[in-house]
Amino acid sequence: MLLKPGRSELLEKRDRELMETIRKVYNQQKLMYENRTHQCQDRIVNLFQPHVRPIVRGKDKAKTEFGAKINISEVNGSCRIDRFSWDAYNESTDVKMQVENFKQTYGCYPRVFLGDQIFLTRENRKYLKEKGVKIYGKPLGGPPKNDSQTAS
Repeated sequence: MLLKPGRSELLEKRDRELMETIRKVYNQQKLMYENRTHQCQDRIVNLFQPHVRPIVRGKDKAKTEFGAKINISEVNGSCRIDRFSWDAYNESTDVKMQVENFKQTYGCYPRVFLGDQIFLTRENRKYLKEKGVKIYGKPLGGPPKNDSQTAS
C-alpha cells in the first residue's frame, strides 16, 4: 500500500523518515549480499539514528565504536569545535586545517599542539615544526633505551 506513488504522504513526518531509512538499509543489505561483502559506504547501523556510523578502531576493549568525532581547539580556557562529524575518517588529516584556522582567527600560529598518536604523524610533526609550534605528545618510535643499556 505505501509503495505506491503518493502514498507515503499518509504517514506522519517521523514515520516517513523512518520508512526512507528502512529503504536505505534494505538497499545497503541487498548490495552487500549481492557483492558478498560486509561493508558499504555510509552504512546505517541504527534505524532511529541513521547519521551514526561505525568507526573501526581495533582496540582490545571495543573493536568498533559508534559516535561523533570531535576536534577542538582550546584558547585561554575557552574551547572551539573545529570539526564535528559522525563519519569515520582519519583525524590526522585535520591538523593543518586546525592550525591554519587558528592563525586566521587569532593572527598567529598556536604556541603548542597537544594531540594523541593519531594526530602526530611524521608529516604533521614536520609541518608543526616548520610553523614553530611546540608539540606535546608521545614521540614517534619505541621507548628510549636506558643509560645502562647504551653504556655497554
